[in-house]
Amino acid sequence: MIEMESMQAAAVAVTNNLWRASIQSLLLAALCGAGLWAFRAKAPALRHAVWSLAAAIMLLSLGSGVRVPATGIDLPVSQTIYMVVTAGGGAPQALPVAPSEAWRLWLGGVWLAGLAWFLLRWALGALWLRRLLTSATPLEAPLAAGARWLESSAVRTPLVVGRLRPAVLLPAGWREWSESKRAAVVSHETAHIRRGDPAVMALAALNKAVFWFHPLAWWLERQIVSEAELACDDEASLALGDRREYAQALLEVAAGMGAHSRRFLSAAVAMAGAAPVARRVDRMLAGGPQRGGVLPRVQWAALSAVVFCGFALTFYVRPTLAQSGGTAVEGVISDPSGARVPGAQVLLLDENSEAVAKTASGSDGSYRLAPSGAGPYTLLVLGDGFAPYRKSRITVVAGATATEAVTLDVAGVEEIITVGPRVAQSGPGGRPTRIRVGGAVQRSRLLKQVQPAYPPEARAERVHGTVMLDAVIDEQGVPTELLAEPNGVDARLVKSAIEAVRQWRYKPTLLNGNPIEVQTKVQINFTLSQ
Repeated sequence: MIEMESMQAAAVAVTNNLWRASIQSLLLAALCGAGLWAFRAKAPALRHAVWSLAAAIMLLSLGSGVRVPATGIDLPVSQTIYMVVTAGGGAPQALPVAPSEAWRLWLGGVWLAGLAWFLLRWALGALWLRRLLTSATPLEAPLAAGARWLESSAVRTPLVVGRLRPAVLLPAGWREWSESKRAAVVSHETAHIRRGDPAVMALAALNKAVFWFHPLAWWLERQIVSEAELACDDEASLALGDRREYAQALLEVAAGMGAHSRRFLSAAVAMAGAAPVARRVDRMLAGGPQRGGVLPRVQWAALSAVVFCGFALTFYVRPTLAQSGGTAVEGVISDPSGARVPGAQVLLLDENSEAVAKTASGSDGSYRLAPSGAGPYTLLVLGDGFAPYRKSRITVVAGATATEAVTLDVAGVEEIITVGPRVAQSGPGGRPTRIRVGGAVQRSRLLKQVQPAYPPEARAERVHGTVMLDAVIDEQGVPTELLAEPNGVDARLVKSAIEAVRQWRYKPTLLNGNPIEVQTKVQINFTLSQ
């Protein structure tokens, strides 16, 4: 069974990655749009290439924040547990007093539901088209090389189907078309195949399925489909040699298309089912310079390099704006194994003015803060599953950068046990430690508990008190190095407490997936009936 800690860590990692990728993609799209506007790029083939690369990078950017060995977590998931045990037996009760931030799980669940819905629609469309291809009749003589040509009475407009082995589906009445209309259709569909449009449109659809919540993903898919049709119009009109004849053929194909054919458009490329036909016809009739619809490989390579460089810049825009120059405190946060700790909350407190600067460590564990001015500061770091870190009297000089490397220790565990004839109410009997579950730390969990026995002699003498034990949970989850704090409690109570706790077993604490030793504090209250 998947543990709640793992589910929370996965939900936080997914939502963080989606958020970061969404912001980076917006920056990249803005750069691409500015570049197209600055260079007055009007060729559909060029615009299609730019937006296709933007969609591909948007999809790939999901994995750009993955770091090993730590996993980024921005918000803490905390829980305080009281263990209450009576002398007469019974199962221990876990009383959570600080509920976890389950909204991250709900958010991840909503995203997964949306992703599943879009993928299901896509899969059903692909299955439908596969059945359509199976039932279609191959043409005796292909109209052009490079694809399979089939006819089917189930379609009313030419369709390009398939990514790896593209096929062109023609409606049953295609033989009645005029020569110019047939030539226009053949040129248009073969242009789609040469350009690789089915694969690019599938990528855009997948990107929309993953980022279904992001308006940019929807807009990119519309732009990619629209610019692909315009580019193929340019290629087909060049091959036909007459724009007016091509515009007439386009109108005739659009007139023959019904709502039934639109069911395939999510998984196929239809000649008259994407960009508005009126706009495409107006382009043909308006004249202007003729442009090819297929971008040469050299231009594709150069354009890819430029767009990827633009994407690389999105990693540095935010840090540069927030961290350029001036007085600063920066450093790297690590765990005891040396792995970086992302998502830790970092606070810088001005010891004079009490002003507070706050940030979170990045995916590489680095942080940078801009203090209010020169003077002494206190640095406080709170990491999921780690003990709080505090360092005072950090000297900050105006105009200079102070470097403070931070190593976080794994947080300990505290159990509160009450032994007596009644179930004690959870109260301020001690100060429990809050265990925060992070991407790199999974807290210890009590698996087996032996109840301390109230010594009969001590009960008869009405001896009572609180035993405070310090221990270490080793890598196998066994309590070791049990020591009682010297607080004057009866030795018989101490002996009973140690004998019971020595038999407890924990699930070991994991740091980056590896079991480690962790400090433990156990408070056992021996109480008498009232």
